[in-house]
Amino acid sequence: MTVKPAIGIIGGLGPQASALLYKLLIDKTKDHTDLRDTADYPRIVLLSTSIPNYLSSGQATDPAIMAQVIALVQEEVRLLEVAGAVVNGIACNTAHLALDHLQAVTTVPFLSIMDLVRHSVAPFQRPGLLCTRLTKQTGLYASVHPNLYIPPDSLLEQAEEWVFKLLDDAVRPADQAAFRRFTQDFATANGLDAVVLGCTELPVVYGPTTDPGVISTLEVLADGLLDFYFGGQSHAHQAA
Repeated sequence: MTVKPAIGIIGGLGPQASALLYKLLIDKTKDHTDLRDTADYPRIVLLSTSIPNYLSSGQATDPAIMAQVIALVQEEVRLLEVAGAVVNGIACNTAHLALDHLQAVTTVPFLSIMDLVRHSVAPFQRPGLLCTRLTKQTGLYASVHPNLYIPPDSLLEQAEEWVFKLLDDAVRPADQAAFRRFTQDFATANGLDAVVLGCTELPVVYGPTTDPGVISTLEVLADGLLDFYFGGQSHAHQAA
């Protein structure tokens, strides 16, 4: 039997977001292909990389530590190619800062969450971004939309509290409800018609929604990977 090509995922940054991305790939398959049998689902190779939470430790800006992390993840990327991946994604926004380094060690294209979000927010007049302070600092979202509102660090620090709770497996229904109110208040106070959940932990905390004005970076990544995998590559954007 010939082994099917695969969607490759670098995960573990953190694991809860990686788990939701896997679920979204399964749940959304029916929207991208004629699903008649379990054999019609994509083959998925998810490597859950064990990396400490450098965001909370304050070491994420240490060049020596980040060089070690990049070298570790590059080894995982090579494994994805050996495993038959034809398209790759990484279940972390901030890690896209190293995407060029990861792309350099494989011929398998990585999809950029930021490129996919650019397509998703295009119809909106004034979207806003919720992310970590480190993601803001990287400038990864700077050119996603000409009117993208990126809030001050004081507000993003509040959003990070839910990220840390999730990584500690401490999010409860009351926390989810509080984050949903926080997101709505953020949109109302700043006249936003959409909010990008620009940390992959935040869609996990927010939970499922049918609101088109709440843009989950995990959902756009799942759709982009499935588009590419099943041949609809017109909406799939490789990292620069």
